[in-house]
Amino acid sequence: MGESLGYMPEEEIAKFEKEPTQAEQPVGNEPGDRFDELLLEQLGQFERTQTEQFQATNESLENFVREINEKFSAEDQREIYDALTLMFTLHIYQKDRPEGSPYVSHPLAVAQKAIGMSPNPDKGLVIAALMHDSVEDQADKLASLTEQTDTSLTDEQKALTEIQTKYGERVANIVSHLSNPDFDAVLASQGITKENSQYKELKNKLYAEHVAEAIEDPDVLRIKLADFSENALKLSKLPTETDAQIKQKQKYIDKYVPVMKIFADRLQRDNLFPEYQTALIEEYNKLK
Repeated sequence: MGESLGYMPEEEIAKFEKEPTQAEQPVGNEPGDRFDELLLEQLGQFERTQTEQFQATNESLENFVREINEKFSAEDQREIYDALTLMFTLHIYQKDRPEGSPYVSHPLAVAQKAIGMSPNPDKGLVIAALMHDSVEDQADKLASLTEQTDTSLTDEQKALTEIQTKYGERVANIVSHLSNPDFDAVLASQGITKENSQYKELKNKLYAEHVAEAIEDPDVLRIKLADFSENALKLSKLPTETDAQIKQKQKYIDKYVPVMKIFADRLQRDNLFPEYQTALIEEYNKLK
């Protein structure tokens, strides 16, 4: 959800850059190997995780780690925890979500929902869910990790190369389809700028078309649905105490309500996830 992208002051970023960037402890196969505890201890080194604001996120993190331990092999845990730590590294100081929660809570929630949508444990799907906003929102930071030296590549291309190197082609392809194109650049190529009276409407139309195409892929559908539900199905909870908040909420309504119908139709077509069908239709009827 690139709309809420933002960065902390430079002194916070400098502090972030000194903190851990990947899970280095080995995962063991024996019950006595407490890699989960080592992971949580490492993530706890990020100072933001010690704040009161992070309490609910820390609880979600512990639940996520518990579920990963129960459902995945030690080898799969190693890769998932590496992706989890990388996700924290990329998003820990990103601007908070519109409802006020730390941004890292969003990829974490999407990954948890993706686990529930899969009939069998799917390491690649969980990793892609954790990484789903990394290219769209933090391409420059992710690109800085790659050994790719081709200066003709964009940060987004380098970031996807890093994901493919670390987690494989399937994960990189899923993340690529989950990342929104640069709609501003697309419209600019058509001579349409922000000063155009139809700019917002046309940009929302491009977003809806992108989603409709992307969710034809079953893997992308699961994560995009989890992502969308975390964004669009929480519109009613957004604050409306100020004119700015009212304007922001209306912006999201204009963007997301048409896409609710696209998701509902896609799920009904293949009779998938009836609980999401119901939630989408109910929210659509309230907001349309």
